Amino acid sequence: MLIERLDTAILALVEALDSDADDLPRLLDEALNGSLWARQIARQPEQVQERHRLILQARSRLIWTNTTATQRRAHFAMGVGLDAGLSLDEVADDLMPILDRADLAAIDGSSEALAEALMELADRLLRLRPFIPDARLPSHWRRLLQDWVSGVDVNEISPDNMRTIEDAFAYRLVWALEALRMRRVVAGGSADFIEGGAAASLETGLPNLRMSLLVRAGLPSRRAALSAIEDLDPAFTDNSGMVEWLRSNEVAALTNEETWPTEDTATLWRQFRSDVLAGQTQKWTIDEWPRNVDQNSFRLEPELNRTYRVEITRNDTVWICTPDFRRVARLRRSIRNPRPSVLTARFNPENRQVTIRRVGRGTARWSESS
Repeated sequence: MLIERLDTAILALVEALDSDADDLPRLLDEALNGSLWARQIARQPEQVQERHRLILQARSRLIWTNTTATQRRAHFAMGVGLDAGLSLDEVADDLMPILDRADLAAIDGSSEALAEALMELADRLLRLRPFIPDARLPSHWRRLLQDWVSGVDVNEISPDNMRTIEDAFAYRLVWALEALRMRRVVAGGSADFIEGGAAASLETGLPNLRMSLLVRAGLPSRRAALSAIEDLDPAFTDNSGMVEWLRSNEVAALTNEETWPTEDTATLWRQFRSDVLAGQTQKWTIDEWPRNVDQNSFRLEPELNRTYRVEITRNDTVWICTPDFRRVARLRRSIRNPRPSVLTARFNPENRQVTIRRVGRGTARWSESS
């Protein structure tokens, strides 16, 4: 482990990873000049200082001798040392298709395909340093992995097994997958779909990228994320799309029911949605619509060139009211109106239509014509 840390430190110190090996002593001295390390060893005897320099130079020369500039850039991006980097170089071509399969399964929400691909990856990667777990994997680790990424409740998995999940899967295996992905990026390659879904599933214990995005955004309940996505099957694939979905009238209406996504997680969901939307800069827009008035609903005679209030009832019926809240007439169409917003109305000649003006966030939705 100390050697791996030394390797990553050397790769971080030498900015020009394509430099010649003969320049390494000078490059290391320049990088370390005035550093905390330099100030600390300056207090040591000259003999000890020289040993430190020789160790750095010897290890850096070994790295340069056994790697190309492209490999060194990849190992630096992966956050691994020489031995782990070379080991990953040997297996990367075989494992990348499996990782792509896992990422696609996370996008599709196919828990079985996701678990199968992750088991193959874990079987190969958790044997390599520094991805070997602190404790030996139990004999039933495959079942644990499948349950975890399928969204099985922690109490059902058993808290005793969570240490294995957190160290081996949510930390070590995620690191290994991200290392493979960064290796491809450094080489100039990329997938033609959104990457990282498999790692997100391992972190959050959920089979679908959209569920994982909710948890990563701060939703403190896997059950709520699982239920919300299964109920509505939204189409977002990134954080901005998630925010727009949370802002939608559909989600707003369900959140107001106070039993969604599940009865025991509704409070957590409301707080999560409020926090996410409060942190977003939401643009206010102005909209106007001409709308027909129900001619049988008049209670007062309206006045032209006067601004009226708009009252929306619990069933989304729209009433035009005076400033002191007396109802004048009802519209023929109902509206779903997200808040905050301000609506006003002005009657048109003959009182058959009104012009509704809305200033607010989100988008109001009118019912079909009647």
